Order: sequence, then C-alpha cells, then structure tokens
Amino acid sequence: MNIINMAVKRVVTVAMVFLCIVLLGAVSLSKVGLDLFPSINFPMAIVMTTYPGAGSEEVEEMVTKPLESVLGTVQGVDSIDSISSFGNSIIMVTLNWGTDLDFASLKMREKVDLIKGYFPENVDEPMVVNMDPSMIPIVSVGISGGTDLAEMKRLADEVIKPRLERQDGVASVEIIGGYDDEVQIELDPVRLDSYGLSMESVSQALAANNFNLSAGSVVDNNKETAVRVLGKYKNIQDIENTIVNLPTGANIYLKDLGTVSFASNSADYMVWLNGNPGVCMNINKQSDANTVTAVDNVEKALEEMQSALPANVEVKTIFNQANYIHFIIDGLKDNLFLGAGLAILILLLFLRSLRSTLIIALAIPISLISTFVLMFFNDMTLNIMTLGGLALGVGMMVDSSIVILENIQRLRTQGMEGEEAAIKGARQLAMAVVASTLTTVVVFLPVVFTEGLTSIIFKDLALTVTFSLLASMVVALTLVPMLSSKLLVSEYEYKKLPKGKLGKKQEKVQDAFAKGLSRLNYYYRRILRWALNHRRRLVITMVILLVVAFAMLPLIGMEFLPNSDSGEINVSFSMEDGTDMATTSAMAQDLEKRMEQELGKYILL
Repeated sequence: MNIINMAVKRVVTVAMVFLCIVLLGAVSLSKVGLDLFPSINFPMAIVMTTYPGAGSEEVEEMVTKPLESVLGTVQGVDSIDSISSFGNSIIMVTLNWGTDLDFASLKMREKVDLIKGYFPENVDEPMVVNMDPSMIPIVSVGISGGTDLAEMKRLADEVIKPRLERQDGVASVEIIGGYDDEVQIELDPVRLDSYGLSMESVSQALAANNFNLSAGSVVDNNKETAVRVLGKYKNIQDIENTIVNLPTGANIYLKDLGTVSFASNSADYMVWLNGNPGVCMNINKQSDANTVTAVDNVEKALEEMQSALPANVEVKTIFNQANYIHFIIDGLKDNLFLGAGLAILILLLFLRSLRSTLIIALAIPISLISTFVLMFFNDMTLNIMTLGGLALGVGMMVDSSIVILENIQRLRTQGMEGEEAAIKGARQLAMAVVASTLTTVVVFLPVVFTEGLTSIIFKDLALTVTFSLLASMVVALTLVPMLSSKLLVSEYEYKKLPKGKLGKKQEKVQDAFAKGLSRLNYYYRRILRWALNHRRRLVITMVILLVVAFAMLPLIGMEFLPNSDSGEINVSFSMEDGTDMATTSAMAQDLEKRMEQELGKYILL
C-alpha cells in the first residue's frame, strides 16, 4: 500500500499530521457538551383545552371528541389518547417515527382553528405543545427564611426570575408556592337583592371605572401633546367609592353593598424547606441547550445574586440534574481510563518490551482523540452512550496495531532492516486488518439507519464505536509502521540492551508471567487433546448447554434501561378527592417530620 510506504518514508509528515489530529481533538473535546443521554425528541404533541366549570362528560362531548375527529386526519398520526376531567381536556397525539414534528404541529393548529368556533363561548383557546424532554426542570431552587410568603414570591418573581431567564440555555422559570396579594370584594347578597342588583351589574361598574382612556391631543406653542384620562384604581378607597347605578336611576357606593379588603389569595401549592414555608422555582432549559452548561450558568447567577438579597432570605438548590450527570459520567470516565491502563499493562506482560508496548499504547489515546473530532462535527455530546462506546472500543483499538507490530517484529528477528521490515510486515497484513475492522464496524453501523427510540438512543454509541475503530485502523496502518521502523529492534538486540534495577525487576515479573502462560498452554493442550478424542460427547454437551441457555432466557427478564440510583428519595401521597389544602398540608408536614427523623435531610413538599 502506498500509504504504508509514505508513512515509513515521510516520518516528519506523518508525525505532523497526527500532531494536528491531537490538537484538533483537544480543542473538540473542550467544545463537546456533557449530558446524561443523547438528545431525544419524542414524536408526540399534546393539545390542552380549558373549559371552566364544565364537568368531565360535557368536556368530552363538547371539546375532546370534536378535537379528536379533526386531529385524526393529520398525516403521520399513529394513535390518539385523551383525558377529559373537570374543566380540562388533554389530548396526546402520537406520530410515526420520522415524522417532522414541527410541520405536524402546524397542521394540528390549522385543524384546531377550523372547529374552535363551534366550541361553547367560555372555552379557552386550545394550546398545541410538542412533547419535549427539556420540559423536565433541570434545577429546582428553594427560597425560604422570610416571614411573608407574598413578599418571597414577589422577590422570586421580580428579582430572581428575570435574572435566571437571562442566562444562556435557560428557557423558562416556573414559580411554585407563595401567595399573590389581591383585592377581595365580599358582597352582601341581602343588600344586593334589596337594591335589585346582581353580581354582573357590580362587575360591570368596576370594569367601567377601572381603565385609562386616550383623550386625543392638544397643540400648544407648536408642540403636540397626547392627553390621557387616568381612571385606574390606586387604592382601596377608590374601589370602595365606586358608583353603582341602581335600576331606579339612583346611585350607590360599592362600600354600601359589602366590604373591600386587601388580602392574599388561596394557594394552589404549599412549599416547605426544612420545615419552613417557602417558594420553589423550577428552571427549564432550552431544547437545544446543554444541561450541564445551563445548570452551571444558573448556579453562578444564584451565587452572584445572593449578596443582593435580604440577609434573612436563603436560596438553596434542591434538585440539580448536573450533579447526577457528573456522577454517572465520572464513573464512566474512570472505567475508560482504568480499562486503557489495564490494556497497556497486559500488553507489557505479553509483548515483554517497553518499546513495543509504547508503540501500541499510543494507538489508544490517538484513536480516542481522533474520535472527539468526529463527535464534535456530528454535534454529539459526552453521555452514557458515547462514553460507553469509547469504553467498548478501547479493547478493540489495539487489536489491529498488535497484529501489525507482531508481524514487523517477526521480520526484524529474522534479520530484516527497520524500514524494510516495517513496510513489508504492514503490507502483508494490511488487507486482513482492514477486513477485521470492517467486520466489527458493520455490526454497529447499521444501528444508525434504524428508526424509532432505539435509533435515537443507540445511534451515538454505534457512531462512537465506528469512529474509534476506523481511527485505530488508520493508526495501525500508518503510525505503527512508522514508529516500528525507528524504535523496534529484534528480540536478540533487545536482550542485549542494558537494564537498570527496575528493568531487571520488570524482567522477573515478565518471566514469571511467561512461565504461567506456558503452564496454561500445557493444560490447554491436554484439554484440546481430550476434546478431539471425544468429539461426539463434546458436541452433544454443547448442544445441551445451548438448549438450556435458551430455555433460561425467559427467566432473565427484559427492560429498556437498567435501574440507576440517583442518591435521592422522592415520596408522594394522595388524599381523597376533594380534600382541602389545610388537611393535605397537615398530612404533608407530619410526613416530612417523620422523614426528617429517619434521613436528616431537607425535603421539598
């Protein structure tokens, strides 16, 4: 092969090429994102509609069924599921894999627009939302320490939320818990009846007196000034003095019909942090943003913001996806480096030469770094699948290099010169190396062309293994012959090289390992001889073991992904339908105290 000739003859050129690859790989690695799984987009859209005050049967007949009938005509729809509950309709539309979700959602909105005019008057606008895993919060932040929940919610809404939404990768921030201050008007039904008024007439009077109005413009001294009539309520007294027209033509003040007060609204959610009332904020990332980067930006913003908050207000991170991702990815990294180190150690024991081991050991990092370049240009991230693919490929990366090097070493021992042995040894096994690499590649690469969730999750693993194996093949055909021509010597010359104390100890370990291999080889020959003399018995035994193995397959069980431990415990409970917030809160606080006694960790409820 000409590439082998060039690699051996053009040492500096080959060295510079691989140096550039290493540099590009280092830069690519710094830009490759970190995530738990590859980017997953489910082909599902949700249509949500609100029908205030309607029962589940009315929602189903008046809203859900008409929507299902038109959504079913959208091209690419696989199945439609719906939930009709008190005042709400939720329709989940599952599309076929490979369908353009954005285009399908646009068609759904067009279909919904065709029939929404036939809905009852008080039905809200249907909302079509694409199912996106990024809708799951990446960070949950708890705010506690203040005595006024309304003030804490105002602080979260007006100070913390805008700051977090400006961070790169953050899509939205949802606030849970706390109270909103509002004006409550309690009317006396007896007085309303005595004056011949209704709730609607009072509501119309409030709306008619609570707005700002444009009154045109005034020209003065060649300047035109816009004029506005301000009619918005400024305080409780303005509301109390609202004039309500009676059917008889007389007027009466609103304060004569009931009471007006400033109070907090009833909370839909209640949050405790370490037993103290508080407010929770859920941060969602953008669909194309990296989880770890977005979380780091949020954590940095919270640290910078802490000094500007009141001294009694404490902001704590309750849930953080990045911590779990770091935990999983760091474990995979450790396994990857441990596997590479053990592979090099085994090579040293078998090859019995530091020079040979060094040549082969270079194939691992260069193949890995080359893979990072390909990962970067394919918009892949470091996740469970890609790192798993790299760990899977580490052992196979050195196979081609070992075959080439051993053949070159054989020719060198026969007395051939360095360059000639490198060229001839690599040429003799080049086709075998290419064939063996491609036979492994064709096992993984077809996963890229499959469809469905399997393709989305395992595509990155297949590409990573393919990239690393192809890179290791190029290394075996270029770098290994080049280094072998300069560093490799015959076994006789290697034995004559001076060795220090460490070298002598290493040689003793290698000799002991070689004796062990010889003993293992002896026993293997005996077993092999017995097998050849009892062929029929051996074949029958193997067939029986194969049948037993297949028979035990149903007992193993199947699951999509293995169970994992995130180091967190989530406890949920449900009360009887219709239970008020006070009773639910008391039960939650009692459960929190029991959990705190057992675990001693702060809990979000």
